[in-house]
Amino acid sequence: MLNGRPNVLVQILKEPIAAKGPRLSCELSLPGRFVVVTPFNDIIAVSRKIHSSDERKRLHKIIEAIKPKNLGVIVRTAAEGKNTAELHEDLLGLINTWKFIQNNLKDAVPPTKILSEQGKTNSILRDLLNADFNKVVINDKNIFSDTKSYIQRIAPEKLILFPITMALLLYLIVLVLPSR
Repeated sequence: MLNGRPNVLVQILKEPIAAKGPRLSCELSLPGRFVVVTPFNDIIAVSRKIHSSDERKRLHKIIEAIKPKNLGVIVRTAAEGKNTAELHEDLLGLINTWKFIQNNLKDAVPPTKILSEQGKTNSILRDLLNADFNKVVINDKNIFSDTKSYIQRIAPEKLILFPITMALLLYLIVLVLPSR
Protein backbone atom coordinates (compact mmCIF):
# COMPACT_ATOMS: atom_id res chain seq x y z
CA MET A 1 0.00 0.00 0.00
CA LEU A 2 1.25 3.46 -0.89
CA ASN A 3 1.17 6.27 1.63
CA GLY A 4 0.92 9.95 0.80
CA ARG A 5 1.36 10.92 -2.83
CA PRO A 6 4.33 8.90 -4.10
CA ASN A 7 5.49 9.23 -7.69
CA VAL A 8 5.08 5.93 -9.52
CA LEU A 9 6.30 5.06 -13.01
CA VAL A 10 3.54 3.27 -14.91
CA GLN A 11 2.97 1.94 -18.39
CA ILE A 12 -0.37 2.22 -20.18
CA LEU A 13 -1.38 -1.28 -21.23
CA LYS A 14 -4.73 -0.38 -22.72
CA GLU A 15 -6.06 2.99 -23.81
CA PRO A 16 -9.24 4.35 -22.19
CA ILE A 17 -12.53 3.39 -23.83
CA ALA A 18 -15.76 5.35 -23.23
CA ALA A 19 -16.25 5.58 -19.45
CA LYS A 20 -13.44 3.12 -18.63
CA GLY A 21 -10.07 4.56 -17.74
CA PRO A 22 -6.76 3.29 -19.07
CA ARG A 23 -5.30 0.02 -17.79
CA LEU A 24 -1.97 0.75 -16.06
CA SER A 25 0.87 -1.41 -14.82
CA CYS A 26 3.98 -0.80 -12.75
CA GLU A 27 5.59 -3.81 -14.43
CA LEU A 28 7.24 -2.15 -17.41
CA SER A 29 8.02 -3.97 -20.64
CA LEU A 30 9.86 -2.71 -23.70
CA PRO A 31 9.18 -4.86 -26.77
CA GLY A 32 11.68 -5.39 -29.56
CA ARG A 33 11.59 -7.64 -32.61
CA PHE A 34 13.21 -10.64 -30.95
CA VAL A 35 13.13 -9.88 -27.22
CA VAL A 36 11.12 -7.95 -24.65
CA VAL A 37 13.02 -6.22 -21.84
CA THR A 38 11.45 -6.05 -18.38
CA PRO A 39 13.33 -3.64 -16.09
CA PHE A 40 13.64 -4.37 -12.35
CA ASN A 41 13.46 -8.06 -13.11
CA ASP A 42 16.22 -10.62 -13.55
CA ILE A 43 14.47 -13.45 -15.35
CA ILE A 44 15.00 -15.02 -18.74
CA ALA A 45 11.96 -16.56 -20.40
CA VAL A 46 11.66 -18.12 -23.84
CA SER A 47 8.44 -18.19 -25.82
CA ARG A 48 6.58 -21.48 -25.45
CA LYS A 49 5.68 -21.27 -29.12
CA ILE A 50 9.28 -22.30 -29.85
CA HIS A 51 8.71 -26.03 -29.70
CA SER A 52 12.28 -27.34 -30.02
CA SER A 53 13.79 -27.74 -26.58
CA ASP A 54 17.29 -27.49 -28.10
CA GLU A 55 16.40 -24.13 -29.69
CA ARG A 56 14.87 -22.90 -26.43
CA LYS A 57 18.05 -23.86 -24.54
CA ARG A 58 20.26 -22.23 -27.21
CA LEU A 59 18.33 -18.95 -27.01
CA HIS A 60 18.35 -19.06 -23.20
CA LYS A 61 22.16 -19.47 -23.17
CA ILE A 62 22.66 -16.61 -25.63
CA ILE A 63 20.51 -14.23 -23.60
CA GLU A 64 22.13 -15.36 -20.36
CA ALA A 65 25.51 -14.39 -21.82
CA ILE A 66 24.51 -10.94 -23.14
CA LYS A 67 21.87 -9.58 -20.76
CA PRO A 68 22.83 -7.06 -18.08
CA LYS A 69 21.90 -7.46 -14.43
CA ASN A 70 18.54 -6.16 -13.17
CA LEU A 71 16.91 -6.50 -16.59
CA GLY A 72 14.62 -9.37 -17.41
CA VAL A 73 14.43 -10.63 -20.97
CA ILE A 74 11.61 -12.50 -22.67
CA VAL A 75 12.65 -14.16 -25.91
CA ARG A 76 9.93 -13.81 -28.55
CA THR A 77 8.95 -16.45 -31.09
CA ALA A 78 10.51 -14.34 -33.86
CA ALA A 79 13.94 -15.02 -32.30
CA GLU A 80 13.85 -18.65 -33.38
CA GLY A 81 16.90 -19.34 -35.54
CA LYS A 82 18.44 -15.89 -34.95
CA ASN A 83 22.11 -15.58 -34.16
CA THR A 84 23.78 -13.91 -31.19
CA ALA A 85 24.54 -10.70 -33.11
CA GLU A 86 20.89 -10.19 -34.12
CA LEU A 87 19.64 -10.81 -30.59
CA HIS A 88 22.35 -8.60 -29.10
CA GLU A 89 21.52 -5.72 -31.47
CA ASP A 90 17.83 -5.92 -30.54
CA LEU A 91 18.68 -6.09 -26.83
CA LEU A 92 21.08 -3.12 -27.06
CA GLY A 93 18.39 -1.02 -28.72
CA LEU A 94 16.00 -1.77 -25.86
CA ILE A 95 18.69 -1.11 -23.25
CA ASN A 96 19.27 2.29 -24.87
CA THR A 97 15.52 2.96 -24.70
CA TRP A 98 15.56 2.08 -20.99
CA LYS A 99 18.52 4.46 -20.42
CA PHE A 100 16.60 7.17 -22.30
CA ILE A 101 13.62 6.62 -19.96
CA GLN A 102 15.85 6.78 -16.89
CA ASN A 103 17.49 10.02 -18.07
CA ASN A 104 14.09 11.61 -18.77
CA LEU A 105 12.84 10.59 -15.33
CA LYS A 106 15.54 12.64 -13.58
CA ASP A 107 14.02 15.98 -14.55
CA ALA A 108 10.38 14.90 -14.90
CA VAL A 109 7.65 16.62 -12.91
CA PRO A 110 4.63 14.30 -12.55
CA PRO A 111 2.38 13.73 -14.30
CA THR A 112 4.65 13.54 -17.35
CA LYS A 113 4.76 11.30 -20.39
CA ILE A 114 8.28 9.90 -20.49
CA LEU A 115 8.08 7.81 -23.67
CA SER A 116 5.43 7.21 -26.31
CA GLU A 117 4.90 3.91 -28.01
CA GLN A 118 6.08 3.70 -31.57
CA GLY A 119 3.36 4.20 -34.16
CA LYS A 120 0.87 1.48 -35.03
CA THR A 121 2.60 0.87 -38.36
CA ASN A 122 5.94 0.19 -36.71
CA SER A 123 4.28 -1.99 -34.07
CA ILE A 124 2.66 -4.10 -36.75
CA LEU A 125 5.94 -4.39 -38.64
CA ARG A 126 7.83 -5.27 -35.45
CA ASP A 127 5.40 -8.09 -34.70
CA LEU A 128 4.64 -9.44 -38.17
CA LEU A 129 7.52 -8.76 -40.55
CA ASN A 130 9.56 -11.89 -41.12
CA ALA A 131 11.43 -13.73 -43.88
CA ASP A 132 8.13 -14.76 -45.55
CA PHE A 133 7.58 -11.18 -46.74
CA ASN A 134 9.26 -10.07 -49.96
CA LYS A 135 8.69 -6.37 -49.45
CA VAL A 136 6.77 -3.71 -47.58
CA VAL A 137 4.89 -1.43 -49.95
CA ILE A 138 3.88 1.98 -48.61
CA ASN A 139 1.80 4.32 -50.75
CA ASP A 140 1.48 7.19 -48.29
CA LYS A 141 4.35 9.68 -47.99
CA ASN A 142 3.60 10.51 -44.32
CA ILE A 143 3.57 6.87 -43.26
CA PHE A 144 6.64 6.27 -45.39
CA SER A 145 8.59 9.02 -43.63
CA ASP A 146 7.44 7.80 -40.19
CA THR A 147 8.32 4.20 -41.00
CA LYS A 148 11.38 4.57 -43.23
CA SER A 149 14.10 4.62 -40.58
CA TYR A 150 12.55 1.71 -38.70
CA ILE A 151 12.32 -0.49 -41.81
CA GLN A 152 15.83 0.53 -42.91
CA ARG A 153 17.07 -0.68 -39.55
CA ILE A 154 15.22 -4.01 -39.49
CA ALA A 155 14.80 -4.94 -43.20
CA PRO A 156 16.22 -2.36 -45.64
CA GLU A 157 15.88 -4.64 -48.66
CA LYS A 158 12.09 -4.81 -48.25
CA LEU A 159 11.17 -1.11 -48.37
CA ILE A 160 9.37 0.34 -51.41
CA LEU A 161 7.61 3.70 -51.77
CA PHE A 162 4.92 3.74 -54.43
CA PRO A 163 4.50 6.96 -56.41
CA ILE A 164 1.72 9.21 -55.12
CA THR A 165 -0.27 8.46 -58.30
CA MET A 166 -1.04 5.04 -56.83
CA ALA A 167 -2.81 6.66 -53.87
CA LEU A 168 -6.09 5.02 -54.89
CA LEU A 169 -5.01 1.79 -53.28
CA LEU A 170 -7.45 0.73 -50.59
CA TYR A 171 -4.73 -0.07 -48.07
CA LEU A 172 -2.16 2.33 -46.74
CA ILE A 173 0.26 -0.48 -46.22
CA VAL A 174 0.32 -3.68 -48.18
CA LEU A 175 2.45 -6.51 -46.91
CA VAL A 176 3.19 -8.63 -49.95
CA LEU A 177 3.63 -12.37 -49.42
CA PRO A 178 5.71 -14.45 -51.82
CA SER A 179 3.86 -16.40 -54.49
CA ARG A 180 3.85 -20.09 -53.76
